[in-house]
Amino acid sequence: MSDVSSASVFLDAGKNRSLRPVAAALDPVLSDAILVFGLPRSGTSWLGKIFDSHPDTLYRHEPDTAVKADAIPLAPGVDELDGYAMALVAYLNEMVDVRSTKVSAKLPVFRKNYLGPLRYQARQKAIWAAKVGSHLFGELSVPDLMTGREKRDVRLVWKSIESLGRLGMLSRLNRDFRIVHIVRHPCGYIASTLRGEAGAKFVSATPAAEDHHMFEMLLSTEPARARGLTIGKLTDLSAAERLAWRWLLFNEKAMLDAEAAGNCLALRYEDLCADPMAESKRLFAFTGLDWAAQTESFISRTVSRDDTAYYSLYKNPLRTANGWREDMARDDIARVRDIVADSRPGQLYAQDFSFPGDSLAAPHQPNRSSLGRNGKHSETALRSA
Repeated sequence: MSDVSSASVFLDAGKNRSLRPVAAALDPVLSDAILVFGLPRSGTSWLGKIFDSHPDTLYRHEPDTAVKADAIPLAPGVDELDGYAMALVAYLNEMVDVRSTKVSAKLPVFRKNYLGPLRYQARQKAIWAAKVGSHLFGELSVPDLMTGREKRDVRLVWKSIESLGRLGMLSRLNRDFRIVHIVRHPCGYIASTLRGEAGAKFVSATPAAEDHHMFEMLLSTEPARARGLTIGKLTDLSAAERLAWRWLLFNEKAMLDAEAAGNCLALRYEDLCADPMAESKRLFAFTGLDWAAQTESFISRTVSRDDTAYYSLYKNPLRTANGWREDMARDDIARVRDIVADSRPGQLYAQDFSFPGDSLAAPHQPNRSSLGRNGKHSETALRSA
């Protein structure tokens, strides 16, 4: 495990005066934005729509995938913030205005306090028109139909599977960001990724376990250097083992980088599945949102049926969380467990590597190793602060 004692000297807009004018240049809608970050197939879409269901939020679904931040590395060191701050702010300001159907028109569409009945209906019609038009003419833009004042007062929600490696830098750029880092069991992530690749569900034709460019980038991170990991060592591993390393390096980097920032909360996907209402209330409290009846209704709908479509939000959460226990071979589970065992994210699942047929392969219960007294989450174990 790397030494993070030097975190207190990292540059950030809250402590470094040279960065304050840069952070002040952020679009006002970004001033207290909520960031929902995680690896693909980790529950980010469900969690993002839970935040979108709040009537005072403005949702952006993976804008950094639609418009790439080519000037900013995918996994920079937090000590590089000073060099990338200007480019990062410029990109964020551009990103919030991305309103393509894939970014700002993900279904379902929720009523918002800042949109009256007429504007809500007009935006619904604009969304459906843009979706139909996008099939014919390519991605089209969907208007937010908000005034400048309304946009300044709204809480922006940015959901990302692209920028997890940038989480630490972002957490220091603006201490008023509230960042939720969702982590799924490594076997759940691996099983879902391999199933999606087998079903050609992803845009990229390169399997994640064979993305050598991504692995070369990850090998430059502190978690990889601390373990002496090399491309040569990865080459000899199975696809499941390489994905386990990808899971470990991305999640551990994010957790270590954000540790001193105080504005990031790590969440186990399995805990959200076990009690989505309670966990969502906890997340809303962390991000400064009040509880909303619309959110409660949405969560109830998502867990009340079990749609088998790969990208569906409407699933039996416990069955989804535990499906890997039946999908993965016993030997693969054991190898994944051995790879992640000594890592920071792996410790969230230290007691949760039961095999098919074992007595512990029952529906998931919250991992008591990451919970404090009375079943409450331990801030030491779960909060990157």
